Amino acid sequence: MDRFILNFMILYKIKSFFIKLYWFLAHLIVDRLLFIIDYVFFFRLKKTNFLPLDLTSQKVLVIAAHSDDEILGLGGTLLKHSTLNHDITILYVTDGCKSFNPSVTRQEMVAMRRYEALNLSNYFSKIKTIFLNKISFEFTVSESLISEIAHAIQNSNPDIIYVLSPIDVNIDHTNAALASFAAIQNIHYRGRMCLYEVQTPLTYLYANRYIDITDFIENKKNILLSYKSQSVMFNSFIKIICYNKLAAIHLPNTNAAEFVRELSEEDILQLIRRSNSINKDKILIMRAKRFLRTSYKSMEKFFLD
Repeated sequence: MDRFILNFMILYKIKSFFIKLYWFLAHLIVDRLLFIIDYVFFFRLKKTNFLPLDLTSQKVLVIAAHSDDEILGLGGTLLKHSTLNHDITILYVTDGCKSFNPSVTRQEMVAMRRYEALNLSNYFSKIKTIFLNKISFEFTVSESLISEIAHAIQNSNPDIIYVLSPIDVNIDHTNAALASFAAIQNIHYRGRMCLYEVQTPLTYLYANRYIDITDFIENKKNILLSYKSQSVMFNSFIKIICYNKLAAIHLPNTNAAEFVRELSEEDILQLIRRSNSINKDKILIMRAKRFLRTSYKSMEKFFLD
């Protein structure tokens, strides 16, 4: 019996090792492939004329899938809102339990990500957080989730909502975005709405507004590096900072910028009508493969037909 238990434990450890190795290599490969997409994106930026985003809205709601999405995509923008003394509310859809970090258990990851979200109060003067605690990579676009998001929107009564882009290599980002659009439609929200980018850049044809974050780029970097739960992703975080700087090359008097798509009501209806054609593969490598081939064409067909 003791020998059987010993053999079982050895096999279990071997299996665990290969599972961790698979996820490590998957993230490494996907991250490097996305560099290629970003590189092409930068060269096309010079052909595009972006308008600066109007930041006069005083009540801000950001809908994020995980704690760090809002900083990756909008860190500089939110710091700018904060300096204007605007009210900021962050709605986190998931608990972030399945973020890749082989040295952290799922329970530890949930606790760390919640702490990191609450820690934003050290960087922003007026910020509130809402946690829906859905399980990462398991939740779906359900009526209950749509209702929860709608309730949060009504309670916070924002002037502007920043929503994740549905065209993203991370399935949580896609599902959180689609649930948000349905909630916004259900309550007939009439404020301003913008899509923001996290892992998959908005295309050069699709982004229509930029935010000059020259004065906030270093603070954004410091906040990102404070996410200890994401230490294995720090290279990706630095890539985002480089992206913000490189993307500003063709903008006037700007050394760093973030990009969004300010949505019209028709944009929202288009997204909802065509949501079934959005890539919803759950396997990371499959999503990366399809995004390399079709994601930008998919995004453009929503709004450029």
